Order: sequence, then structure tokens, then C-alpha cells
Amino acid sequence: MINQVMSTKGQEKLEQQALQYGIAANAFMAAYGLWASVASNSSVVQFDSLYSTVMLGSILVGKSISRNASRPRDRSYPYGYGGQEADYVMFRCLVMVGVLCFGIFKAVYTIWSYIDGDVPPALELGQIVPYTTIMTIICGLLWVNYRSSWIKLGRQSLILRNEMQNVLADGADTVVTGIALLASPLLKITPLAVISPIFDSILLIICCVVIGKDALQSFLFNLWQVSGGTSDLAHDKTLQRQVEVICSNHAMALQNLLITQLGHSVLIVAYCNAKHAIQPSQIDNTRHAINQALQSALENPNVASKVILTSEPIFVSSS
Repeated sequence: MINQVMSTKGQEKLEQQALQYGIAANAFMAAYGLWASVASNSSVVQFDSLYSTVMLGSILVGKSISRNASRPRDRSYPYGYGGQEADYVMFRCLVMVGVLCFGIFKAVYTIWSYIDGDVPPALELGQIVPYTTIMTIICGLLWVNYRSSWIKLGRQSLILRNEMQNVLADGADTVVTGIALLASPLLKITPLAVISPIFDSILLIICCVVIGKDALQSFLFNLWQVSGGTSDLAHDKTLQRQVEVICSNHAMALQNLLITQLGHSVLIVAYCNAKHAIQPSQIDNTRHAINQALQSALENPNVASKVILTSEPIFVSSS
């Protein structure tokens, strides 16, 4: 039990440290992006600053959620606090979708005003090269920071997984928009010269749609977990064999193995058929053995299991 508590605290410290780097980086990117958007008259750079601001706010909230999600199971939350992590990520995705819709609305309004005769201010591209370079480097370093911590935590942290995806999308968006903005003057010597004044707004719409796709995928992934969908861990044959051997060692035959996951919290349900009459203590011993083995295999102390006796498989594969 002491090792489990120490392990949980170690994981929490590692995740908190990774998020702290994210706070500092996003604060800088938000401020620098705002300055660069004013200097360049670019709506897409302004949106990039807004995106960093939203990520900064979400990480500040995420640090609190992260501390809570690492808490062990108790009577209030018998299956662990991981559901709070999944709910937070879903809410964050919805907020991001709202920000993206605002960006699209602003771009459409600018395009409509241009059609109506209002020409937007010309782009000033002097700051685009240093802005693109600095922001791309920061995003790359943040991605390495999040990914290394995510791997060390056994790939279980939804918060780090989500931040990793977001910073990757932000970095890719910065590179593509930077190159596109630098190449935008070439439009004036092509048949597309008519859209040159609103190219920045068109680029903003494209970026919002691309980033929105990632936000929607993340939302659906977490919705699957919250809805009680089977975890990807259920397809891991090595884990299934481990549980099968443990059950066999305790005079039980594994019929079905169910695995669900909510953030850090993993619940394993083993449906077993007893080979002969057994005592309740044998079921407890089996459960403890499964917990210990899979906590070690998944490098996650927030793994809990249940052993349920049954005479036949609960789920039969259709052939």
C-alpha cells in the first residue's frame, strides 16, 4: 500500500511538472502572438494568440483536475476519480470548438465586408518569420515535454494526451500559416489576385476547420470512455493471458475479461467459472493478485479489479 501511495504521488508530481512547463510556454505564446497580430494586421496570428490563451486557461484548470484524478478510490468515488479527468477534457474540447466557431465567424464577417466594399488593412509580414520560427520551436519542445511525461505515466493521462495533441496541432498550424502568409504576396500576380486582401481570413477558416477536426476526435474519444465503452487495453492479449493465468492458479477458469477506463482509472472485470467450490477469501486473493499484476504491467496504481463467478460466458462472439 505504501508503494502504491508513493507511486501515485510520483506520477502526480511528474504530470504537474509537465503542465507547469505548459503554463509558462502558453503564457509567452499568448502574449507574443497578440503583439505579432497587431504588428502584422493578421487575423490568423491573432487567432493563434487566442488559441494559446485558451490552452493556458485550460492547463491551469487541468492542474487541479490532475491532482484530483490521481487520488485513490474511496467511498465517494468507488471506481476512482478518473471520470473527472475525462469530463474535463470533454468540456475543454467543447470550449475549443466554441473558440473555433468564433474564429470562423470573424473570418466570414471580414470576407462579407470585403464583398460589400470594405477592404481590410494590408498585411505587414516583417514579424512573420521570427514569429513562426519561435512559436514552432516552443511547440516542438512542449510536445516533447508532454509526450515524454505521458509515456512515463504509462500512456494513461488524458490531460497530457490532450495537451500533446493540441500543441502538435498548434505547431503544425503555425508552420503552415506562416509559410502561407509569406507566400501571400504572390497571389497579386496570379488570377487569384482578387482574394489577396482576404487571404488571411480564408486561411483562418481553413485552420479552424483542421483544428476543429482534432478537437472533435478528442471529444468523441472521451465520450466513449465516459459512456462506459471498452478500453483499448481489452485488445491486449498479453494482459488477458496474465489474468487467465492468475485465475487458473486460483482454481478458476476465465470466461470473459472486461476492461473500461476513465482517465487514470482502469477497471478490470474478470468473469470466471470455478472448477470446484471455493471460499470468498479465494476470490479476494484472486482480485488482489490481478490488481498487483496489472498495476505493475500498466505502470498505473489506479487499477482496480472485480472477480465475478459465472457458469457460462457473459459475451459470446458472433461467428
